[in-house]
Amino acid sequence: MEVLYLNSFKKDIKKLRNKKLKTALKAALIDLENSEDLFNFKNLKKIKGHTNYYRIKIDGFRLGIYCLNGTIQVCRFVKRNDIYKVFR
Repeated sequence: MEVLYLNSFKKDIKKLRNKKLKTALKAALIDLENSEDLFNFKNLKKIKGHTNYYRIKIDGFRLGIYCLNGTIQVCRFVKRNDIYKVFR
């Protein structure tokens, strides 16, 4: 699958200081790039009220993604309390 990284996601990861969290995020992104089917990905849930928007749980954070026609846009990486506020 083709994976695109939005500028908002790049800004979010620049703010990270936790090395364990960065390692977990990197592993999730590698799995996302290598996956044939998005729905076999663990910890993936659809965001209610939004079509084609999903979130992946990584520790206390959520990775917000948008999927359309085999292309995945990685949009945000924020704390779990904030994902529904900033991810639209």
